[in-house]
Amino acid sequence: SKDGERKIRVMTQALPVSSLTSDVVKSIDQEAMCNVLAKQALSVAVKTNLDNARGRLQQICADIIRSAKAGDKRTVSGYTMPTQQGQQNEDEDKDKPIPDNLK
Repeated sequence: SKDGERKIRVMTQALPVSSLTSDVVKSIDQEAMCNVLAKQALSVAVKTNLDNARGRLQQICADIIRSAKAGDKRTVSGYTMPTQQGQQNEDEDKDKPIPDNLK
């Protein structure tokens, strides 16, 4: 302001959190996710080229499916933590079906 005061705007939100990947995958709104991915791809296409946007979109989709098929791995800040039985083999993840809400 003109008197030399500094003002800070603070916004708080209560967001549900989960450490189980399956809970996060089940809560995905497919239409909202498609809109976000489309806007991100458009932004990349405008800044670089269509091939980069297509590659990024394919990579994100593959990551989502891979995470969904991974099951109930416990995650903290995006990092997978070992389960009680030890870490799962990646080959086991390939045999798991894609969740219905992502088909």
